[in-house]
Amino acid sequence: MELGYYPGCALKAHATSLEFGASTEAAFEVLGVELKEVPDWNCCGASAGHMTNSALTRALNIRNLALGEAAGMDEILAPCPLCAKELAVARHEVREDAELLRAAEDACEMAYKGTAKPVSLIEFLHRNLDLVKGKLTTQLAAVNVACYYGCLHTRPPEAMGFDDVENPTTMDEVCTALGLVPVEWSHKTECCGAGFTMSKASIVNRLTGRILSAATAAGAEAVVVSCPMCHANLDMRQREAAADAGQDIDLPIFYLSQVLGLALGIEPDTLSLHTHFVDTSDMVGRLRGEEEEPEVRGQRSKVRSQ
Repeated sequence: MELGYYPGCALKAHATSLEFGASTEAAFEVLGVELKEVPDWNCCGASAGHMTNSALTRALNIRNLALGEAAGMDEILAPCPLCAKELAVARHEVREDAELLRAAEDACEMAYKGTAKPVSLIEFLHRNLDLVKGKLTTQLAAVNVACYYGCLHTRPPEAMGFDDVENPTTMDEVCTALGLVPVEWSHKTECCGAGFTMSKASIVNRLTGRILSAATAAGAEAVVVSCPMCHANLDMRQREAAADAGQDIDLPIFYLSQVLGLALGIEPDTLSLHTHFVDTSDMVGRLRGEEEEPEVRGQRSKVRSQ
């Protein structure tokens, strides 16, 4: 099976979400899905673009879709939900308004027929659960996890067109198929603060602290995400967020592609699980059914607390 692939800026080498890109590509190789990268793709415009110039952002994404279409791609995997959203919104807008299509085509100097369609990682895996189940080498240990969708996976619903916008369950179902136990919790679609992580750190700490506190209160032992910004805020800012919430929080933050990779038998280093801010090694051992000697586990905990 071949599938178009739009990695976007965050998933490429030396970018902020190298773990997401590496684990997605490794997992899809084992699944037997050949990812064909959109040739000469450009940035989707991300949050800065659509806030300042919607016409430019639309043209940027129509160009990406047109490039994929010209390369014979009917569907394009965009693992980053912001990229998936920008691509889907652009496609939705030009399908609804011929003038917007003409303006976008003029700006990017390409024709777009509307056949190439973006798909998020969660949507693709959920739709192909039989394929996933058929490739699993093991069931992960029944660890309680909070599936954190963030604010973009299902919004805006008219463009994204899958799952329940307020109470999505598709990632929960994928994680269940891998052997995990998703918890019921209140903050699965709350915003983490997104791109304010550098400019408004206090706001991000407060929002992230609420999300981590809610996951902990629900009994989660780890959090599963599918968004580079969500992962960065929950992982990188966890210590500050926990202090802001007045709690002692130690929750490993996994990409969905990483737990998928573990269930497919891929080694943790290949999935970049060693590069997180919050140490994942103990939890990876549990997920794989491995038991460390008590003194080794104690040494790891001591290092994390320092």
